[in-house]
Amino acid sequence: DALPEPERRRLEKDVNEVYLWHGSSPATVTQVALQGFPASLDDFNTGMFGRGAYFVEDASHADEFSEDDKDGYYKGYYAMMLCR
Repeated sequence: DALPEPERRRLEKDVNEVYLWHGSSPATVTQVALQGFPASLDDFNTGMFGRGAYFVEDASHADEFSEDDKDGYYKGYYAMMLCR
C-alpha cells in the first residue's frame, strides 16, 4: 500500500502483476534500459540459485545485490531496477 495510487492503477490485477526490484550494476541497468532484457534470461545473470534473473519485493534486499561501476562514469553509484 506504500505505492502511490497512479502506479497501483497501472498493474493488471487479473494476471497478478506486481512491481519487483532487481539489484544490478549501472552498466547492466543502462543496457536493459536501451535494449530491454535479453530474450533468454539464462544469459542475464548467474546467481545463488543458478542462471537467470532474480527479482524481490523488498528494495533493501535488492540493494544487497547492487554493484557500483568500479572504474567508469558511474563510479561509486549503485544501481537497482524497479520492474513491472
